[in-house]
Amino acid sequence: MLLLGIDESVEGESHDRTSIDLPATQHQLAAAILALKMSTVIVLINGGMVAVEAEKESAPAIMEAFYPGFFGAAAIAATIFGANPHLGGKMPFTVYPADYITQVKMSDMEMTAGPGRSYKYYTGTPTW
Repeated sequence: MLLLGIDESVEGESHDRTSIDLPATQHQLAAAILALKMSTVIVLINGGMVAVEAEKESAPAIMEAFYPGFFGAAAIAATIFGANPHLGGKMPFTVYPADYITQVKMSDMEMTAGPGRSYKYYTGTPTW
């Protein structure tokens, strides 16, 4: 299991992000771990979306845990190791490629402007 993500030092109130990408060092770490060709589940810990296109291409499995809270570790382990096959959910938002933020002016709230916003209007290929 490889935990990647961001925390409140990067996102949150008064911490608007200028990128939806993971920090570069985490992409490097993921590439090094995945190059070992061992069975690896990437677990993402974050509040807002993170772009992980490279990891999607090479990781056997990726789990989005968001900020999982007090019982998060137990829920993650139960999901990965199959203690309850009915655990799981659906993504509450579209995950865009990292370059999405250069394609649309972030202060423009028009849903259909540029590549479009939300799954309904986005004209590109979303990561998820």
